[in-house]
Amino acid sequence: MRIITWNVHRARKDNPVWDFLLRKEPDLVLLQEVGCMPSRVTDNFDYLTRPAINEAGSPQKFQTGVLIKGKIGYWVVVGDFNSSETFDREWQNRNGKRFSVRRSGDGEMLRRMRGLGFTESLRKSEQDPIIPTFRQSRGTIRHQIDHLFVSNNLIPVLEGCKVGDEATILGKSLSDHLPIIADFTEPQATTHTQHSEKSTWQT
Repeated sequence: MRIITWNVHRARKDNPVWDFLLRKEPDLVLLQEVGCMPSRVTDNFDYLTRPAINEAGSPQKFQTGVLIKGKIGYWVVVGDFNSSETFDREWQNRNGKRFSVRRSGDGEMLRRMRGLGFTESLRKSEQDPIIPTFRQSRGTIRHQIDHLFVSNNLIPVLEGCKVGDEATILGKSLSDHLPIIADFTEPQATTHTQHSEKSTWQT
C-alpha cells in the first residue's frame, strides 16, 4: 500500500502534477490546495473534495481532497501543517540558526501528536532528522512543514517513507512543496473518512 500526501499549489486540470502523481501508483492520496482534478485522476479513484477553511472559518478558493483505492483501517493524519520545529526560537537558538520565522509552539504540537499515539512516518523512516519539504519564496529549503502521521499500530508495516525528487518537483515548478510518499504492506480493515484543511483518515 502506498500513501502520498502533497500540497499541489492550487494545481488545475492541465498541471503536470497529476501525471507525476499517477506514475507513483498510490493507493491513498491526501491533497491540499487542489484547484481542479482532471478525469484521468478521478476516473481511477474514489474521491472526495471539500473547500479548505481559513483561520476565520471562511472557505478558500482551493480544496482539500482524498483519493483512494482499496480500504484502510488505521488512522492517518497528514498534510501541510505549516508547522516545523525549525520555526521555534528554542530550536534556532539551540542549533545556532536564525530564520525569518521565530516563534514558539511548533515543536510542542508535534510532541503532542506523538503523545496521542501517532508517529511521523518520514522522520521514523529517516531516523528522525528534519526532512525539508517546502521551498520558501527566496528559494531556500529548510523546513519540514508537511507531515504524514500514522497510528502506531501501522508503523510495523511501514516499508519506507521519502519525499519526491527535488529536481523534478521544484526544478520543474510542479509545486513549492515536496510530496511525502510512504509505502506500507497491505493492512486489512474498513474505512471511513473525516475531512478538514489537514487531511484525516480513520476507521
